[in-house]
Amino acid sequence: MADKVFDSWEDAAESENFDKKLDEIERQQRGREAKTKTTSRTPSDPVVVEEDSKSTAFQPQIRILKRATEQECQRPSHKTANSVQVPQKTLAEREAEYAAARARILGSDSESNST
Repeated sequence: MADKVFDSWEDAAESENFDKKLDEIERQQRGREAKTKTTSRTPSDPVVVEEDSKSTAFQPQIRILKRATEQECQRPSHKTANSVQVPQKTLAEREAEYAAARARILGSDSESNST
């Protein structure tokens, strides 16, 4: 016998089959719980698990770090002090380099189109 499919929860709740089916499911669950309670056994002797003495326990390295003081933060590090500073190019120099690269990539037609 196939179960009827209802259009809504309200219709299913109002039907008599709904309550019967719910009671049947509850009885089945109680029966399963009763079976598992009777078949499960508790061991009389506790199980002792011994550690493997050949392996060593992991020992993490602990380092305490110190924050930089205000004086250390204000002075430049040796990397920036020794590095060579590149002079900034002027706008005209950058535009000239851009135009040369554009002509190199797009060809001579780009010069006549850009002006």
